[in-house]
Amino acid sequence: MDSTTLELRLPTTKLEQLRQDLADFQQCKHVSKKQLQSLAGKLNWASSVVRGGRVFLRRIIDSITKLKHDWHKMRLCGGILHDSHWWYNFMSTFNGKFFLLNTDPVTSVYTDACKTGAGGVFGTDRFYVNWKEDFPLAQTLHINEQISICIGFGGPALG
Repeated sequence: MDSTTLELRLPTTKLEQLRQDLADFQQCKHVSKKQLQSLAGKLNWASSVVRGGRVFLRRIIDSITKLKHDWHKMRLCGGILHDSHWWYNFMSTFNGKFFLLNTDPVTSVYTDACKTGAGGVFGTDRFYVNWKEDFPLAQTLHINEQISICIGFGGPALG
């Protein structure tokens, strides 16, 4: 945490290692309890900087409890696979920094998104994003990633 620049930051070397670990994980068909524990620990650490990251960590953690011993394996599919894909896709563009722009707590921000765009309201301020015109690369992303782009990672300013 850098209190001068008001940013949370992941060290570059650890960020690159996490990206590589996620790429390796994507190639697995079966994973052991030990592999899941290792990945969950690293993603939990990264979640301190990645807003909303814990949402995509819960199913991985839950799957760990289903395996009795460290060497027991499970097929990589379903929710765990989707969550690991989210992390992999997000980490491929994440620069390891999160800016603390406002130290005042936000009490209510309302957002919604669909295939064509997204919008949000905070108090009397509002924004709208057309994916095709404003963020063409975001058109194919999961809706949670699209909302993150708008409200947390450099989306249009409210107003």
